[in-house]
Amino acid sequence: GAMPPAAVANGVILKASAYLREDEELWPALQTSLNGRVTWEPMDESSIGSLGSSLKSGPLKWAYLETDFQYAAHRALCQETTGCQDLSEELGTQFPLALVYGKACSAANLAALVAEIVKWLGDPSRYFTQTRLMLVLYGARPASLGPAAVSLAEALLRWAAGFVEVRSAEQAAVYTAQCAASVAVSRKRRVPSRFKVAGARCQTLPRDPEDRLRITWVSQLMQIPGVSEEIAKAVAGSHPTPAALLQAVADACHRGPSSAEEGSVHNIADKFLADLEIPIRGKKGTRRLGPIVSRRIFTLFHPNASSERVLT
Repeated sequence: GAMPPAAVANGVILKASAYLREDEELWPALQTSLNGRVTWEPMDESSIGSLGSSLKSGPLKWAYLETDFQYAAHRALCQETTGCQDLSEELGTQFPLALVYGKACSAANLAALVAEIVKWLGDPSRYFTQTRLMLVLYGARPASLGPAAVSLAEALLRWAAGFVEVRSAEQAAVYTAQCAASVAVSRKRRVPSRFKVAGARCQTLPRDPEDRLRITWVSQLMQIPGVSEEIAKAVAGSHPTPAALLQAVADACHRGPSSAEEGSVHNIADKFLADLEIPIRGKKGTRRLGPIVSRRIFTLFHPNASSERVLT
């Protein structure tokens, strides 16, 4: 079916190689998809060189995205273990994606060149050391269903070269515009909270290697909606391990009245940690945890909790 059009990609430019612009099928389709959505410019191949000029295959049809901001994949931000202020400035690149185009029928030949393409892109004299490589394969029959499947899998696993399969040059063009739009949207993405991503980012927990289990436990608790660092530390103070909290919930269930009485399971859940005193950061006082977060924690650690249950 038809692919939805891309949104406008502000702050992203597509740089197109001369060989790509000479393609009588793909380039007109790209111009149509990019028009009004993505700015494009001719690639300065006199400066960076021509990708594929030294290969037996000859020049390749390719383009790359250039941004006016630092782009970093979400997983890169999440894996960073330092403080998270201005992570997007410390990480990332202004050249997030290189797109190499080829017909599905020649996918095996293109996949065989991936190692050399990666080496060329990774040359420190160029801009592309952090650039992701994506093969855009277009044709009626998916290349992954034919002899190219093994080569494509090897390119992905060994060289982290992704590939996308579309049915026509027009769809390849739409995909290109969608990539640019996705990169543009990323600049509005919130940097992951230091609390929610890794326990080592908790501001006031000790960095003592012997206390790693507590850091991990606090970090796990903070994945529950509404559980801040202060709440997680207070809960961990009362129940220092997951096993301790599981046992406390089980004990509360056994002590509580049957569901037929006024004090139902829901009432037990609301009261479980509702009176837990939580320090107010920056102030001397404390506050009660309250029934809503108490219910979430109780529900998650209940002996009959379902893996399908979504906490709200």
